[in-house]
Amino acid sequence: MTEVKTGTLSVYKYPMEYTERQVVELPEGAEILHVGDQLGTVCVWAKINPDLPANKKYMVTIVGTGQPCPEDLDECTFLGTVVQQQLAMTEQGPRPMSFVWHFWGKWV
Repeated sequence: MTEVKTGTLSVYKYPMEYTERQVVELPEGAEILHVGDQLGTVCVWAKINPDLPANKKYMVTIVGTGQPCPEDLDECTFLGTVVQQQLAMTEQGPRPMSFVWHFWGKWV
């Protein structure tokens, strides 16, 4: 068994891009806690040991409501859904608009 260096755990935020798939490098033993919107940016929060190197790859898949899901999604863990509210300019003036994103993740 490999001995893992212990230290104080912290919660870190990882801003996401609006792409279907992206890889986040996290320390060994990281735990995904939450996905959400912070000031218009979708983020993943994880509990990590910041004393460990961020050398483990975690792939995040984002699928918008009504969009096709990747075929390998059943290999991933569902992380949550984020609803983003925005104002869109229309001919009738500003109107509220929602984007709904669904998140899955897996170690790669």
